[in-house]
Amino acid sequence: MKVKVYYQDFQKNAFNLNKELIFEPESAFFIREVDVKINEEEPKDRSQVANYCFYQLNTNKRILDNCQPEMIKAGHSSMSVGDYVEFEDGEIWICKAIGWDVRNKEKV
Repeated sequence: MKVKVYYQDFQKNAFNLNKELIFEPESAFFIREVDVKINEEEPKDRSQVANYCFYQLNTNKRILDNCQPEMIKAGHSSMSVGDYVEFEDGEIWICKAIGWDVRNKEKV
C-alpha cells in the first residue's frame, strides 16, 4: 500500500497537545512516498500503515538520511504531532500525542 507522508510546522502543534490539531495541508512539506509492506505482505489495516510510517520516520537511519533536505525545510526530522499520512483515496491520518486523528480530505 502506497502512502504519502507530510510534515507540518512543528511549532504549530508541539505545544498544542490538549487542543484541536492544527491542520494546514497547503503549507505542509511533502517528505516522501512510502510503499508499506509488513513482513513482505500488504498491511491488514490502515493503523498498521500509519504506525509503520511513524516508526520508520523516527528510527530508520537510511530513510532519515534520504529525506534530510525535506526535513530541514519542515524544521524537524522525526515524525511528530501534526504530521500526517495520506492514503491514495484521500483519507488522512494525522499524528496526535497518542494515536491518530483520521479525516477525510474532502471534509478538511
